[in-house]
Amino acid sequence: GGVGYRVRVYQRRLPGSSTDIIAAALERSRDTVDLYRVYVVTGRRDLMTRQNPGRVQQRLLDGKGVPRVAVSSEEKSTSFIVRHRETEDGPWWELWRSDLLQGPVTVPLAFRADGKSLIVASNRDRDTMAIYPFDLATNTLGEVIAQHPRLDLGADTLGGNLGTLVLDPNTRELLGLRVEAEREEVVWIDPEAQRLQRSLDAAIPGRLNRFVPGTGDRILVTSYSDRHPARWYLLDRRRMAL
Repeated sequence: GGVGYRVRVYQRRLPGSSTDIIAAALERSRDTVDLYRVYVVTGRRDLMTRQNPGRVQQRLLDGKGVPRVAVSSEEKSTSFIVRHRETEDGPWWELWRSDLLQGPVTVPLAFRADGKSLIVASNRDRDTMAIYPFDLATNTLGEVIAQHPRLDLGADTLGGNLGTLVLDPNTRELLGLRVEAEREEVVWIDPEAQRLQRSLDAAIPGRLNRFVPGTGDRILVTSYSDRHPARWYLLDRRRMAL
């Protein structure tokens, strides 16, 4: 009886390595996600998560690639628990728990660049999920970073992630969020990226113009629509020329 299968999902490139990656997999347990360092050239894998605080469904990596936040579900419960540890081998401490049926719901999304705070989505004291910073030292939500008048950002009220975080490729600071509305749009937090988006949309109207902000002089732009296949442009930021 039954069919067994294994799924490995790419998480991110290992910081400081040009080849090795971090992948998530359900292999040691059916209800706990583990992380592995994968040596791409040889295929060797090293387990990174030997100690699991419960039935872990999601993990967040800090800027050094260390898993320091774990989201665990409870058996026969509609709650999930978010735990944090200061170091790779340190003890786990509960930050908060959310009940998906009773709310409010707060979902961790990523570490901020400082490694001392998180980016979270929460509907605390509001109707839709918005983006906040969460201070790990004081266990408190900060002021709202991004919100949408109609849509949930970052996660839905059932704890599922929504859209894609746009992170600075060097600092991994949050720059914006891609959201699926009637058409895809980006809620930019970074004012420079927002200005660049407006300039691109004016220069290439009627298309979705996607890019990842960076510190270099040239940025790759992917431009497409439901009627047009993708085209790629190089934007010279110094001359503002495509």
